[in-house]
Amino acid sequence: MLNPSSRPLGAIHRCTRHVSCVLFAGLLALSSISAQSPATVHPRMQEAIRLFDTWLEADVAYERVPGLAIGIVSDQQLVWAKGYGFADGARQIPVTPSTPFSICSISKLFTATAVLQLRDNGQVALDDPVSRHVPAFNSGRTYPSPDEVTVRRLLTHASGLPRDFPYASWTGPEYPFPTQAQVMQYLAAPSQISAPGSRNEYSNVGMTLAGQLVQTVSGLSFDEYLRTRIFAPLGMTRSFSDQHAAARAAGLAAGFSVLQRDGSRVPIPSYEVRGLAAVAGIVSTVEDMARFARWQVQSALGAESTLLGAKTVQEMHSVQFMPVDSWTTSGYGFQMWRENDRTFVGHAGTCPGAQSQLLTRPQDRIAVIVLSNALGVETGRYAQRAYDVFAPAIRAAPGEQASPSVSAPSFEGLYQRPLGSESAVMMWQGRLAVRSLPAISPLGGLELFEPVSDSVFRRGTGPAAETIEFRTDPQGRLLLVRGHQHMVRRAPLRRE
Repeated sequence: MLNPSSRPLGAIHRCTRHVSCVLFAGLLALSSISAQSPATVHPRMQEAIRLFDTWLEADVAYERVPGLAIGIVSDQQLVWAKGYGFADGARQIPVTPSTPFSICSISKLFTATAVLQLRDNGQVALDDPVSRHVPAFNSGRTYPSPDEVTVRRLLTHASGLPRDFPYASWTGPEYPFPTQAQVMQYLAAPSQISAPGSRNEYSNVGMTLAGQLVQTVSGLSFDEYLRTRIFAPLGMTRSFSDQHAAARAAGLAAGFSVLQRDGSRVPIPSYEVRGLAAVAGIVSTVEDMARFARWQVQSALGAESTLLGAKTVQEMHSVQFMPVDSWTTSGYGFQMWRENDRTFVGHAGTCPGAQSQLLTRPQDRIAVIVLSNALGVETGRYAQRAYDVFAPAIRAAPGEQASPSVSAPSFEGLYQRPLGSESAVMMWQGRLAVRSLPAISPLGGLELFEPVSDSVFRRGTGPAAETIEFRTDPQGRLLLVRGHQHMVRRAPLRRE
């Protein structure tokens, strides 16, 4: 039986000059802790790390992302994690995998977990009317059929409740999120935008009501429930229910706006979501979210735990409501989507000064966590592209033998292009690869070259073949000569 423990994550950190720590770790005491797994040291995995890291570091720089952390979970391990940029630029505090970020709407997964714990304990049934457990809800009876607002419909965004409360919560610079008292005042006579169960309407109001149900039924505050019933059992020691003083003292990453027209990002002052903690309050780290993701993946594959039964987690990951004309479907808290004929389970998050993404694919035993401290950061794209790069490498190691490699590591590096941007040269599956930067994807458009001589490489055959050559100029700088372009290597690639 999988038995979550609060023992800390075992880890080996090797920090670069960016203080972006590469972390190879066993996760918790959920399994035996190993510093390096066979997948980690396999050449395919090392190539995947080098390609993805080079691509992401460039994208973060070109998009002027203040700070970002990412982690890759494979089976029982956080096999790679790294931070980019700064959690606090003014004090030059770098992002690491242990930096706390607001995870925004990923908080809803914890709320759904709490509700289902109560269900599994026999305290709540999914088809119970919410008013049975939260008598203050809809006491004004604004719904024609208030009993149709069930617990199940809250978890699948099919309650008919509106998206948000009638407060300027998401408007800066104050971000006046409602208090608990204001939330309950509104829930006594809420608006209705559709008949309960008739359609899927993403609702922060509905999930806030689910959080209120957790408090009413358990007799605990939402903060105490999370700390004692979810965070502590999973060993999530650097996670918090809101951006309160404890989260800030732990080093909560300072938030920023979307990119402005002049290329800058505006700092966003700290705030608390107060009565909306159940939908957007949680603060966590890549390391802690890896614990949550690893538990979810293992439970979805049938491992029992003390938090929720495996069948319950499988329910969370199963389609419970199919919205019309949507690329996602709803489970309990989770969303499901398809890309490249594969189904993924997870959730995205957006709130003032933060963007986040959790992606899991239990059948591959893989999860990706991306946390950032700015709006407009494409955390979903980063997570999806991380899966594209790492999943084949993880599947290959350790069963597959490494491809014979061209002896060309001395040419690896970042080369400045004459008209701007860069080309990264590295090894990929035994061949010399050239990756233009920035790029939408690390793999799309990746050019592979075969050796012609010690310093000349070619891709393609016949008249369409292209040749590149490496030379040293009179100043001793390494050049990549490609047609009429002479690119100067400005930095070698780091080898993790």
